[in-house]
Amino acid sequence: GTAVLNLVPGLGKNWNFGLSMLLVCVVCIAHVVLLPGEIWKPCLYLFISNALSLDYASLTYSFYLDDPEGLQRAKCPDFCPHFPAWFFVTVINIVDALFA
Repeated sequence: GTAVLNLVPGLGKNWNFGLSMLLVCVVCIAHVVLLPGEIWKPCLYLFISNALSLDYASLTYSFYLDDPEGLQRAKCPDFCPHFPAWFFVTVINIVDALFA
């Protein structure tokens, strides 16, 4: 789907969304028609759950990190922790790996 969307970059956001929804439907129908049920049911579940998942990694970067110019402090001066980058990359990921 991404390859097709990259081939037509001039369509605009509305067309890209419509084309991506069309590709999702084509992939889902192709799974059901071409594969046996033991294969297409888990594949379709994983495909739909990945398509509907939210990626919030960039939000956590801007919430947890402090930038050198202090621009993040101007956006959320009171409640953002503003950890240094080394702390965010090492300590938080180690704690996350231990308790995941």
